[in-house]
Formats: sequence, structure tokens, C-alpha cells
Amino acid sequence: MMVQSVSQIILLLLLVSKILPMAVSESVAKPKCVDRCGNLIIPYPFGMGASDCYWNEWYAVGCKKTKKSHTPFLRKVKSEILKISLEESTLLLKSPVISSNCSGVVGETGEGLNLKGSPFYFSTENAFTAMGCNSFTYIADPMPTFMGCWLNCDHKRTSGEVENRHNDRDYCQGMVVSGLQVWNISIERYDYAVESDGRRCRLAFLAEESWFGEHIKKSSVELEKIKSVAVLVDWFFEGDDETNKETVYCDHREKSVHYNERRKCKCKPGYNGNPYLPSGCSDIDECKISEQHGCHWPTTCANKPGGYECRVRRSLIITC
Repeated sequence: MMVQSVSQIILLLLLVSKILPMAVSESVAKPKCVDRCGNLIIPYPFGMGASDCYWNEWYAVGCKKTKKSHTPFLRKVKSEILKISLEESTLLLKSPVISSNCSGVVGETGEGLNLKGSPFYFSTENAFTAMGCNSFTYIADPMPTFMGCWLNCDHKRTSGEVENRHNDRDYCQGMVVSGLQVWNISIERYDYAVESDGRRCRLAFLAEESWFGEHIKKSSVELEKIKSVAVLVDWFFEGDDETNKETVYCDHREKSVHYNERRKCKCKPGYNGNPYLPSGCSDIDECKISEQHGCHWPTTCANKPGGYECRVRRSLIITC
């Protein structure tokens, strides 16, 4: 009998562990709106389908479907979405690589990304990267800022807003300035000495530093085979503030040179869900999750909005 009871409890816990993630995913999109493309969950203010499923056209998401895969993308920017984070207010987008004299193609190929006019900004957690020998590579942007670096196989030095960070695999890398919305890269060869075919290919791109370190820096992939990278984008909500102040915290930022008035919101501690939806943040019942509370015998956990408290068990209270 005891074994049967234990088995029933384990089965119930497994069912709950599967139901909880489903409940969370259902709450992040507007009611009656599609909330998923492939494996990616699409939270409001982003959305798919009818115009009332997303805040405005910048947040509209398309889903390219084939027999083998579903690919989400920003419809206005026309860039594939790899990840959306409500907690960090970031997007991870597939970003193009600018190449010069690669795969038998003479001259530069590829174009940068233009986010001008959108609520999206390239994160400072990205790095500008140039790969290949004997090149001068730089970003030309409408802002009065210069980012670029010189690179050869024996010596690497940088200029402008770029600082040299690594010395392996013939590349230079540097920081991205805050407020960047447009990048277009130019690659110029400055050493016209005779080069072998393997040293003629040159690349430049903007990519999240951690992604670059994991997928390219430690990889032995040939330069010609690098066609795209992942770039991190900060996004800010510019809609009306209709959030529930009891469950949501919003970081309001005033209008500046680089940004319109904007905000990033999070559910307050003790709540989870989507802070951009009315009543989107729900109370977490810490008492149902042993790792979330510190109540031990002789106390018991009692849930309350946004938290919990440990109460002495009634059976142990002695009344005179």
C-alpha cells in the first residue's frame, strides 16, 4: 500500500512539472493569439497573426514554415529570431557577415543591419570583429563615432572605439558603443604583398561576445564557411504604461540623444509571467516548490501575495 502511494505521488509530481511550463507559455501572449513558431515562444509585445496580437509593426513576428522547420523572424527588419528574453528585454538575431574575396567572389558581399526608427538597439555585449590577414576594417555610422581596426597575421593593433582582446586565429575585436542602431562595414586591404588563397578571405561582423567565443573562436571552421552570426539586441517598450504596479516593476528611462522615452519591465520578486500584459504577472506559490522557501519543522509554509511566511504548526500550539 505504501509503495502504491509513493508511486502515485511521483506520478503527480511529474504531471505538475509538465503542466506548469505550459501554463507559463500560455500566459505570455495575448489571448487567442498564436504564441509559438517552432520551438520559440513569442511573448507580447511581440506577436504573430492579427495586428492586435503585437504592440506595433516593429514587434510583428512572421513564421516561415517548411516541412523540416519553422523559422521565426522580425517582419519589418527581416531578420531571423534565435531567442526572445522577457527577463532581460533582449533579442538574439541572426546577423549577416560581410566578406571580402571569399569563396572565389571578388570584392565585398553582404549588408549590415539597419534598426533606425525601431525600439531596438545593438547591445554593448556585442563585439565588432574582423577576421583575416592584412586588412583595415571599420564601421561607418551616421553617429559621430568611429569603430575599426587594423589586422595582419603578425601584429594586431586597434583604433577608435575598438580595443584588442584576443591574439589567436588572426582577428581583432572590440567594444560596441551604446545607442548603435545601424552598422555598415567596409573592408580594405592595406598590404598588397602576394598572399596564398587561404589568406585572401576577410570577414567582419557584429556578434554577441559569448556566442562568438563558443561558436567561432574555439571552432576550426574555415572563414569562407561562416555565413551568419548571432547579434544581441536590446529592446524597449514604448507603449502606454498600463501595468499593475503591485506586481510589476518598470525601469522608466527619459528621452535622450539615442533613445525615445522608453521602459523595461519585470515581474516583481515573488511573481512570474509577462509584465507587458494586463494582470500578466501571477503570484508564485513558493510553498509548492520546496527550493523556493526555507520553512522547516516545526513550522509550515504559508503562501501570500509576492512571498510566503513560515508559521508554527497549529498542532504544536499549546493553549492554556
